[in-house]
Amino acid sequence: MKLPELLNPIFSAIETKTDMNAVEKVVRFLAQATLVNMNDVLLLCGNGSGAAALRIVRGMFESSTVAEYVLRNPPEAENYLAFGPVIAWRRFQWFLKNNPEKPFTAERSMRIEQRFNQVKSRFTDTKGKMRSNWSIRKIRQMADAIGREDQYELVYSWLSSMHHLSPDAMMAHVEDDNGVPTLQLDCAPSKRWLNVALVGAHTYVLFAAQTINDCFALKFENEIRGAEEEFQKAGLTCSN
Repeated sequence: MKLPELLNPIFSAIETKTDMNAVEKVVRFLAQATLVNMNDVLLLCGNGSGAAALRIVRGMFESSTVAEYVLRNPPEAENYLAFGPVIAWRRFQWFLKNNPEKPFTAERSMRIEQRFNQVKSRFTDTKGKMRSNWSIRKIRQMADAIGREDQYELVYSWLSSMHHLSPDAMMAHVEDDNGVPTLQLDCAPSKRWLNVALVGAHTYVLFAAQTINDCFALKFENEIRGAEEEFQKAGLTCSN
């Protein structure tokens, strides 16, 4: 089964689901976002923009990993959903401090404060310090917890270097030009990075598809297995 033949029934199945619990809401958002991003990767790779596609693939690793992590750790779903008001409140505080015009109505300001007060105890420790993220685990720890430590070390860390243009990324753009190391920054269209981007994108789409299938009991095991087989026939590999 080719990938589009797998994704279409998955989208159709989850679109009909309306009464969802916290885990289902978070998994649907993150896993579906992973699937949707596949289209962006294909568009960029089709136009020879592999380096740009890698930035999206990095996000696909994060969204597919967090989706699976939340599925296996249901209490974290409530934290994920509850942390939005904390972020809004922090931005609100920044505006109050740095924007003299204070572009907030009294009603909106009160609403932000009320929503924050409803959830702040969830993220505050015994010393009164509020944590900076919805989960106490970072993406590396989440990957380790679900058995994707190899993906983190071998793929995500490198994609992060490419995304942030670290020294590691600079070295990745150095090529041997007749024995002379030369920095080569490709402009589209280029064939560089296309295979890496496509392999990564397919891998994380299949991860996300399996997560959705498990979460919503869609019974698409055979279809996912068929898509993996097509993936492998193309000379690509997908390992969890």
